[in-house]
Amino acid sequence: MLEAHHDSLMAKTVLVSGAGNVSLHAAQKCIELGAQVLTLSDSKGTLYLKHGFSLEQIEALKTYKAQDKRLKDFVSTSDDAEWINGSRPWHIKADIALPCATQNEINGHDAQNLVDHGVKYVAEGANMPSDADAIAIFQTNGVIYAPGKASNAGGVAVSGLEMSQNSVRQYATFAVLDEQLKTIMKNIHDDCFNHGKQADGSIDFDFLPLLKQGDSFYKTVKPDRKNVLTGIDISIMPCATRSTYPFSYSKRFSTFRTIGGDFTATRTSLGRVSLIHDFKTATCVLAFIGQLSFQFKPTCIVNRFG
Repeated sequence: MLEAHHDSLMAKTVLVSGAGNVSLHAAQKCIELGAQVLTLSDSKGTLYLKHGFSLEQIEALKTYKAQDKRLKDFVSTSDDAEWINGSRPWHIKADIALPCATQNEINGHDAQNLVDHGVKYVAEGANMPSDADAIAIFQTNGVIYAPGKASNAGGVAVSGLEMSQNSVRQYATFAVLDEQLKTIMKNIHDDCFNHGKQADGSIDFDFLPLLKQGDSFYKTVKPDRKNVLTGIDISIMPCATRSTYPFSYSKRFSTFRTIGGDFTATRTSLGRVSLIHDFKTATCVLAFIGQLSFQFKPTCIVNRFG
């Protein structure tokens, strides 16, 4: 995204919210690419290092989190660290903001703070961390905004790569997976870039063109709404069965059994009879059959609820 605007992470100051896997690895990647990460946060407040975190400190924080230690306690390990109690990091001057904590963590007031303090880029690392007011302020003020449905797609992408590996029983190294992920994320960026070009030459990464019937994610769009490029596969059973009978019992103790014909058995006493082969006539719908499924098909599945 920065390259598309003839920019880079080198020497940029970055605000990161959260202190989980996404936040810590985002901070690590920023530092590796030459940026200065100023903040991490949790629900109690913000950890602020005015000269930025080092890679060693990020690794130490990973250990902290693994030991369930509080982010606030990290202040004692660095003279440069400051704990801002009960506050998010969005009031601090920086070039880039990476909200990686939770949904709706940036509201309109926070977004205006970011604009006023010089933030030029916002890339989401959580599910919908910016609310509608915040997004509108970013777009109105020329902040380059990458929505989470694009910039936070890496987790889903890697899960897909792992599933592919498992299905063919082949396992790639970290370097190979990292390269594959870069390709996927670049393709996502390029699609957003190509479709998001505006008349004034700017790029709206949150823009999606109207889809035509026959497109893979076709949706009917109401005039006052935007398309959402997404899809959910739903399996539909027009006559779903809540449960089936008989039980696959093989234990020798009191249970249900049939006594011939179409009658329901009463509870047996300790007759010590294996009942699993007795259920040739189903009497009610109770559970799916796990054993003998080819010998005794369920006989009371009907086209009605229950």
